[in-house]
Amino acid sequence: MAMDARAVIPSLATAVSGAAPWLMAGAAIGAFHFLSLRTTAGMLAAPASFTAALTLHLLRFPVTAAALVVVARHGAAPLLTATLGLVAARTVVVTAARRACADQPAAATLEAVAERAPATPQTERTPPP
Repeated sequence: MAMDARAVIPSLATAVSGAAPWLMAGAAIGAFHFLSLRTTAGMLAAPASFTAALTLHLLRFPVTAAALVVVARHGAAPLLTATLGLVAARTVVVTAARRACADQPAAATLEAVAERAPATPQTERTPPP
């Protein structure tokens, strides 16, 4: 039995239009996850905000997992499509971070980190007897 091409085209259009919301949801989940990871890394460079960084870090995984569980309850196809969106968001965030780092010379980045680090008093060490 040959399939009618007119019957295949509407079903393909329906599948693509049905996948778009899941792709966008996955992109939003991924953007949240990877941007919060980038924010956490920046917070850890500034020691004054360690508790905020730890809180954000501990919230990132449960929020991402809960969102993916909600998507998974709609089926395997929505989960796979959302995962594709999540991976696409990762690519966008990592590319943006690399471009931001490429614009700054390494020495300037090290100086900025050193400026944020608290000054530690230097104590003299006595050699062991």
